[in-house]
Amino acid sequence: MNRLSIDQRWMLAAITTTRTPARIGRLGRAAVPAAVGLGIYRHAYRARLQECLVDDFPAVAALLGAEMFAELADTVITECPPVDSTLNRYGKRLVTWLGSHLATTSHGRIAYDLARLEWALVEALHAPLTAHLAPAALAAVPSRRWAKVRLVPVPSLRRIRSRWPIDSIFRQHLRHELMVVPAPDPGTVLIVRDTQGLHRRTITPGAARLLLRLVRGEPLGQAIDGCGLDATEIQLACANLFTAGCFAGLETT
Repeated sequence: MNRLSIDQRWMLAAITTTRTPARIGRLGRAAVPAAVGLGIYRHAYRARLQECLVDDFPAVAALLGAEMFAELADTVITECPPVDSTLNRYGKRLVTWLGSHLATTSHGRIAYDLARLEWALVEALHAPLTAHLAPAALAAVPSRRWAKVRLVPVPSLRRIRSRWPIDSIFRQHLRHELMVVPAPDPGTVLIVRDTQGLHRRTITPGAARLLLRLVRGEPLGQAIDGCGLDATEIQLACANLFTAGCFAGLETT
């Protein structure tokens, strides 16, 4: 390892870790003392990452409280430093950390599911934007071929299943209300993006089962047979999924 690599690794550790770096004198002489200059970089590094996490998870921050969220963010930054070339994906580290450490209690699980919802919104925002499949496109397929049709989901489609009505909790934050955790009420929240922005919709368990099979690539006939719905429920579920803009196209081969 050459000298430049050694110095670069030392500087990275000195800025990104919480421990006081050894041999700080190696930075040499400057108008600003080495400890002060390095401290500015150390503070800026953590402050920027904390800013990213607050920006991506404002509802989780409101649920936990500013102090507890700041401690959470600091822990995530210490244990899970960024590894990508962009900070757009850094929030995923907080979701993963919550799932591993706080999802063992009801309050922790709610925070985890709410973080999953907020991160799904971030992912959907950065997903490619495509046109939504109109119901008329499926109606144009001969009825004898419907069973073998495969529906292609839009790139922005995200599904968040939770034991709690997390979209209701999220709406409390959007309305700047006191965040009160309601009783358990299992459901699935859909997130899609179109030219008008991001959209959320809570769907029935039957529609969620049907959608799960469809996004797995099952033909329409197989997905319908396996979702446990009667004819009326199937019609309603399909109408909801198409209205929500879940699909970008269909394959008939």
